[in-house]
Amino acid sequence: MLVQALLGISAHAPENRLTVDRPRLPDWLGNVEIRDLRIGQSTVGLGFQYSTSGATGFSLLDQRGDVHVTMSA
Repeated sequence: MLVQALLGISAHAPENRLTVDRPRLPDWLGNVEIRDLRIGQSTVGLGFQYSTSGATGFSLLDQRGDVHVTMSA
């Protein structure tokens, strides 16, 4: 649950949707990758990178299935 909160990820399996909302990595954790995260019948891979400006970047590394991944600011 701590990782979920840091990365701001929220899965909505019945809607086949994954939301990333304001991810925030601490400065001592440079990057995090999550592979094969299952949402309904789909899977995704996500990457998060800490920037020296304090922002956390997000990228979709892999997607299998028709899951919709959105990022909210």
